[in-house]
Amino acid sequence: MPAAIALWIGTMYLFIKGKLYVVFLIPVIVMTLMTVIYILNAKIGFNIPLNTSYIVGTVITVIVTAVFFMKAVKNKNENIEVDVQLEKEAV
Repeated sequence: MPAAIALWIGTMYLFIKGKLYVVFLIPVIVMTLMTVIYILNAKIGFNIPLNTSYIVGTVITVIVTAVFFMKAVKNKNENIEVDVQLEKEAV
């Protein structure tokens, strides 16, 4: 899951900068879907039947993706600063 979170962050950055964010978006959607399905289905997770896990996992992934795009569009419209220049410290 940490890798998926890193990909969501990278996708947000690319979206805000107006770059080709789809390169990150497709893998992160697949990673999120597979991770959620595993957690729902695994015995150490929620131990839900596989068919139900697919349905619930898909719904959760669609919701996460929708929330991502709502936040990404809001951030892009607010022109948030994504590249911060650090000042060099005097030695």
